[in-house]
Amino acid sequence: MKLLSKIIFYLILVVFPLGQLLRINLPFLGPDATLQPIDGLVFFFSLFWLGHIFLKKKDVNPPLFFKEFLIFGAIAGFSLLLKLDFPAIKTVNVFLSNLTKNEIRVLSFGEFIPPLLYLARFWNYIVFYFCITDFFREERKSSSKYFIFGGLAIAFIAIGQYAFFPDTRILKYIGWDDHYFRAIGSFLDPGFTGVILVLSLIALIIDFLDEEKSLHPKIIFASFILLLATGLSFSRASYIVLVIGMMLTFFFHKRLKAYMILSVVFAAIIFLIPKPGGEGVDLLRKSSIFAKSDNYKQIWEIIENNTWLGVGFNAYRYAQRDYGFISNRDWQSTHAGAGADNSFLFVWATAGFLGFLSFVYLWWRIVIESYYSIKRSKTSLLVFVVSIVLVISSTVINSLFYPWILFWLVLLLSEFTVENELPTQVQSCSEPDQSTQS
Repeated sequence: MKLLSKIIFYLILVVFPLGQLLRINLPFLGPDATLQPIDGLVFFFSLFWLGHIFLKKKDVNPPLFFKEFLIFGAIAGFSLLLKLDFPAIKTVNVFLSNLTKNEIRVLSFGEFIPPLLYLARFWNYIVFYFCITDFFREERKSSSKYFIFGGLAIAFIAIGQYAFFPDTRILKYIGWDDHYFRAIGSFLDPGFTGVILVLSLIALIIDFLDEEKSLHPKIIFASFILLLATGLSFSRASYIVLVIGMMLTFFFHKRLKAYMILSVVFAAIIFLIPKPGGEGVDLLRKSSIFAKSDNYKQIWEIIENNTWLGVGFNAYRYAQRDYGFISNRDWQSTHAGAGADNSFLFVWATAGFLGFLSFVYLWWRIVIESYYSIKRSKTSLLVFVVSIVLVISSTVINSLFYPWILFWLVLLLSEFTVENELPTQVQSCSEPDQSTQS
């Protein structure tokens, strides 16, 4: 069991950089229903590792923030189940909707399946979090190394796509956004590609600073490749979180001079990279700002009518269809139909106010716990900076529910848990620590 889990873990690392290229559409299950190989491998890893735990009769402590993940997952599941068109459930739905002045929204069984699959994916990663933490306890893996090498693979794919297939506007016919001379990489989206590249660069910088390594040409080359690929994405959100993430990293290491040098290099890359015709490469473009503004207005309209119960976790596509926010012609095929441009508001609109509060509390705990642990845990700074970067990026793209980002987050939190277990035990014998009581 343990050997199988280890093999699957390394298989996940191999398929990770391939992103959406391995996507398998399942139209018979509903609009935008897909199977991602990474989700399947995560499931089988957890299955075999749970078997390993059972056979060894181990007592396994849950990881940090596991309770918070469970609470949010339970609320999200309830919000979706409440919308199922089943007589007994529908009675409860109508009663609670009238009580909270919520819209009475009902999903047929066919409509219920796609959001149920997305809910199952989220729970898949919750179970994976429990299992991979115990795996790290036995194997003592360093997740930052995976971030770096995975990010470099993604960067090379993105640069190669930009060089040999810069015009990706044809992808709009299969539901993706059309981009021209932008590095969209294996994720087929410059925003998500850019954020993942930024996370990889931050991991590289923190690993270099923590180990106090000499400035080897390999580190310079890797940093340049990640900066170049990020620059070629022309994703302003990625640019912003890159600047903020590097600023936080160098601030805690007191290396502001290095921050200025890296900022100048990135500015030079942005200035020098070719900018052929097309609004996508115009950093002052306004159309995307207007689109984000419209998206926020739509989210708020749905929230106002579904404040307490939401429309059902991940049932946002049907709400957009019913409100007329996406056309009847492509409401099933567009990949933008299932999500919103803000992860927190997406949760509020779909899982209701309690879901929103539990989600905010989860991320608040991650930020606070990692901040107070920076001086006593090597991984803490990476967790803190990554969490800040992800929260900021989630205000313009739905990054907090992206499977590949979820996978990396779970790995990082698992390593953070394992690193902090011994210090926490030692401190509990002497005096209470502020971070463990927050």
